[in-house]
Amino acid sequence: MYPRHFGITFRQRDDYENILLRARSRGIPFFRQPFVRFSGQPEQHTTFFLLDPSNNLLEFKFYEHLAMMI
Repeated sequence: MYPRHFGITFRQRDDYENILLRARSRGIPFFRQPFVRFSGQPEQHTTFFLLDPSNNLLEFKFYEHLAMMI
């Protein structure tokens, strides 16, 4: 899942959910729909990948444990 990409990590779940809803409502193509990585572990996070107009991957994620963002 990790070709080169640009990622954004959200500190608030609401911000993550708002971006997800906006992407869906605007028909932006997903490279990968939302899913949970590392379930049950401290580094658990919810993530999705979009494609920009040049087919670059953009990752958006939210960690359940904020300490994992550091």
